[in-house]
Amino acid sequence: MREDGGAGLGSKRSQRCGGAQQMAVSSTSRPEPTVGLWCAVSEVCVCGAPPVFRDTFLALGMGDSFRARDISLKAQKKLLSKMSNKTMAKNFIDDTLASILDNMYSLAKAYTGNKKEAEKLVKNIIKIVVKINILYRNDQFSQEDLKVANQLRNKFTTIVKTVISFFEVDFTFDKAFLTKNINDCRGLLKQLVGNHLTDKSLGRIDHVLDFFTEAAFLEEMFRPESPHRPTLQTIIDDMSKAFDEGGI
Repeated sequence: MREDGGAGLGSKRSQRCGGAQQMAVSSTSRPEPTVGLWCAVSEVCVCGAPPVFRDTFLALGMGDSFRARDISLKAQKKLLSKMSNKTMAKNFIDDTLASILDNMYSLAKAYTGNKKEAEKLVKNIIKIVVKINILYRNDQFSQEDLKVANQLRNKFTTIVKTVISFFEVDFTFDKAFLTKNINDCRGLLKQLVGNHLTDKSLGRIDHVLDFFTEAAFLEEMFRPESPHRPTLQTIIDDMSKAFDEGGI
């Protein structure tokens, strides 16, 4: 279903989708969409929804004091201001994910030396996360989509575990292995949302994952003497915490 059709906006589920939930697919239950780095999770003009979804994120701005949760709330408020569905008021991003995103912003800003590029990266991650959750909450995913979502979650879990291992154990970094898994994740993510989101949204997915598969970036992040290791350490700690809390 593309953006010009009509999508029902009545949410049939009231539980929070702020963190990634378990995604075991069965005939009686649906997997919760992973919201993490691909995030990640972890974007949304719900295809088939009113034009408000196409304009929701255009006005998202970044102040000098950047906070991922604030941007997420701003995105939701713009949606909620034109929707009557009260269940949409719940936040899509939990505290741990917000901390990861804030530190990703700091990492990207320090690595690129470009504040706007870092802001764009994290904004795109948040948009992807929010859009997938809105699609899920409004029953836009078919059973086949949910099978892909389960594969995506498993692949994302592999990536996170790999990143943690590469960081904690010196000289284990394998750029080719990590890049392949991230690109596998890209393919599954596009397969999941390809019939629901616009080409512009799909482009945001590429923008985020192109950044995280850049060879120079990966080599710098996992270099033992990298000046970015303290920030990366904080991200790793939050990832481990998310595992412990069942958020990944």
